Amino acid sequence: MDNGTYGFIYCGFTGVGIGALTVNDGVLTGSDGGNKYTGKASVDSATGEIVLDFEQHTPAGVSLVQGVMPLPWPSLRPRVIRLPANFDGKPIDHPLPPGHVTITFKRVPDEYAVYANGFTVTPI
Repeated sequence: MDNGTYGFIYCGFTGVGIGALTVNDGVLTGSDGGNKYTGKASVDSATGEIVLDFEQHTPAGVSLVQGVMPLPWPSLRPRVIRLPANFDGKPIDHPLPPGHVTITFKRVPDEYAVYANGFTVTPI
């Protein structure tokens, strides 16, 4: 995966979300306003797929779109998402335990990299 900033949109059983992540020499950092993500991005030399291998840090009380109740304590979940080599902007259906998520990633200008460190979503 090229170095840079990526926006993502996802939806699951109970809702939708947005987020941002950065990749810098294979190091992945991201946020969706509730969860934070840390890990690595690499290319599978056999398939050409992009592999996002990361941990999802979820604070206490945060719901997941897969439809599970929020936990009363912080949690750390290992995640792996495999993207086709030409993923940019194409929706991907992905099993993401404990449920299923449809997600799309798109390269965005690097000025949005600040959102990979965290942000707050406020409904209007």
